[in-house]
Amino acid sequence: MYGVPKQRDEFMTKNNINPKHYQQGRISNIEFIEDRLGTSGFKAFLLGSHYKYTYRFKHKHKHLPTIQRKEKELEDLKKSQWYLSRYQMCLQNEIKSHQEANNVRPIQYDLNDLPSDTEVKNEDQ
Repeated sequence: MYGVPKQRDEFMTKNNINPKHYQQGRISNIEFIEDRLGTSGFKAFLLGSHYKYTYRFKHKHKHLPTIQRKEKELEDLKKSQWYLSRYQMCLQNEIKSHQEANNVRPIQYDLNDLPSDTEVKNEDQ
């Protein structure tokens, strides 16, 4: 959509970031959010989601036995990492677009660069 090229991320499926219930329509939930929020809103959403998962991973699963708790903490950290990576991709695409847009330079002519048929001939020759 706006900041990220269309591609399915295998990591999303493996790590419960884009489960089946997020894929009900023609586009995924994350693509829907990106489309509705626009570039700056979507980037804010990505950072907010990153902060949310990073902040709560230690507090969310205290009720679980140790190994299960650690697995859930790891899953939350992977989700946090995914949102941050997606944000970074948006920034990289913005930088690339800016560089491409500003890479066009106006042609500057020098009198020495004129084609030979337009050269001023010296009458002394």
